[in-house]
Amino acid sequence: KRRKIYSWLHESKIDIAFLQETHFIQKFETKYNTGWKGQPFHTYSDSVFSRGVSIYFRENFDVKIINVKRAIHGRKILINVELNGYIFSLINIYAPNTGSKRSEFFKNVQCFITKHCLNDNILICGDFNCQLNDEKDKSVHILKKMIDKLRLTDLWKKTCSNLNGLTWCDTENNPKSRIDYILIIENFSHKFNGLCIRKIPGTHSKGCRMSDHKFFKVSVSDIKR
Repeated sequence: KRRKIYSWLHESKIDIAFLQETHFIQKFETKYNTGWKGQPFHTYSDSVFSRGVSIYFRENFDVKIINVKRAIHGRKILINVELNGYIFSLINIYAPNTGSKRSEFFKNVQCFITKHCLNDNILICGDFNCQLNDEKDKSVHILKKMIDKLRLTDLWKKTCSNLNGLTWCDTENNPKSRIDYILIIENFSHKFNGLCIRKIPGTHSKGCRMSDHKFFKVSVSDIKR
């Protein structure tokens, strides 16, 4: 499955990829990096059955890595980078399934970002495991406060508000909910275009689908001073 994902990302010429639920543990780091042509960065889980997030940079992609901050529970990673003279903080997260744990997680994410980001140029991608329109979910209120505090915008809602944006699929591959998001600092949101949601092609062992989530693909206009 990992090799197929890497091959697909290379063929698709993806410059930066955010993956969640990688199930990576540190002792197998060399194996995980084998086959990726570029710079891979992981936050490891303590289990090969859950958690883990990674950010991948394509080979020869013009980016300067300033520093990398990881969380020990395998649910978030932050990389400060320089792109065309601008400093950005790239964050990948995988939120817990249960509401109470998710509420605490979002509080920790805000503290984590505030502590480690170098400026306000923030991009968060990931599986948030909640729907922003669910007013009964207490974790959503905490997430919305973080979005407001960091002056972020929901890229799908901003650019594709007429479409439902469902990303999680049931066992029959029917799209059911929108729980994956790209949150970007408002000042740079106009640079993002061509946002779309697609199924990850192919299957892995025993014909199983590659993921129960669809993926976001987005292009970014040249960021120049």
